[in-house]
Amino acid sequence: VDIGDDLYTFPAKVKRLGKHSFGITIKEGRNRQIRRMVDAVGNKVKKLKRIRVDKYELGNLPEGKWEYMSNV
Repeated sequence: VDIGDDLYTFPAKVKRLGKHSFGITIKEGRNRQIRRMVDAVGNKVKKLKRIRVDKYELGNLPEGKWEYMSNV
């Protein structure tokens, strides 16, 4: 998928969650990739929340906080 500046990515999986919300799954995280993809179809991102990294669910981890990973 072309996200501008001659950058190409693997296809994303997009699922509508509500009238104005979507779940987007990507396989790689290029700089501002989600925002660029949404902009490319004429829309804007108002809020963006990461819920998982690889197989690790972030759960209720507050923004800016971290914790040790287990089972690595």
